[in-house]
Amino acid sequence: MAADVIPILIFILSYLFLAVRYYLGLPLWQSAVVALAYIPVSYFVVPLIEPLVGSSSGYVPALLAIFIVGLLMLGRDRKLAMGLIVTGGVFLVSIGFRMADEPVCRVVPLGTHFLWHIFNSVVLYRLTMIYLRKREREPSVAG
Repeated sequence: MAADVIPILIFILSYLFLAVRYYLGLPLWQSAVVALAYIPVSYFVVPLIEPLVGSSSGYVPALLAIFIVGLLMLGRDRKLAMGLIVTGGVFLVSIGFRMADEPVCRVVPLGTHFLWHIFNSVVLYRLTMIYLRKREREPSVAG
């Protein structure tokens, strides 16, 4: 399980740090605090939403982070903001496939879990490309 969870957490924390540092322009120390605060905030949020989304609740804080940063960017960089918001939408669909897997497996053995993985790969690709394109447009954005 650690082999699954740790790389995901590293990506989330790294991307959140880069997003608040280079999209929102927070100083280095504040960016680090925001990224590290993700961990205790997640531990607070996940149990609250678990009755609604079950085992997918662990991904909802990352979804919320994408939407929040996207919304905060609307007045600064609309193209980047919309890229994040659309990516959040893709992630929402991905989480939906993860949630639907068990009930669908009862009827269709193939289930929907493979769609969770496919859509997640799209989310990771989009997030990476949004950052790289921002970096191309603004060379001061470094990672």
